[in-house]
Amino acid sequence: MYFPRVRLELTSTPPVYNFIKQPASLNIETQGPVMSISSPAPKLYIDETLPREEAGFRTMLSFAKYTAEQGRADVSEAIQEIAQEGDRLAEIQLPKSGLVETAEQKLFRKPDESNLQLIPMTPPAIHAEVSPISIKVIPGTISLQFDPAIFQYQFQYGKIKGQVVPESSSLDMTV
Repeated sequence: MYFPRVRLELTSTPPVYNFIKQPASLNIETQGPVMSISSPAPKLYIDETLPREEAGFRTMLSFAKYTAEQGRADVSEAIQEIAQEGDRLAEIQLPKSGLVETAEQKLFRKPDESNLQLIPMTPPAIHAEVSPISIKVIPGTISLQFDPAIFQYQFQYGKIKGQVVPESSSLDMTV
């Protein structure tokens, strides 16, 4: 019996896997908050005219008022003394006339009293003018940009092809 010689030829392609992978991305941009605080400088007023007047250092207006009052008081006192002397002289009677006592009073006056004060009795007037504090706050910002991951794949099946090919074209027969 005759069996031809045949050869089996096989060709194959492997399966193909293609993967495309893009990682996720996250972009964060921030701008910090800004705070500004401003306050004008306070003003301090110190008025020491009254303590200085007590110590004898007067302003021009205060000195003028003080000397005018002092002059009026001195004139009033002098008028009273002259009137009292006139009343005494009107009542002169001999042998006791009163002229000697009047002369003694004119010659021997009591010295004026003076007060030496080193620390003023009235404290200086102190006044402060304070301005309010101004606060400005600008809040910070955050911006996010998120791109999710991309994962793609392709799959292609492999193939197998086969064919039967005779090895020779001649026929060999053996009987």
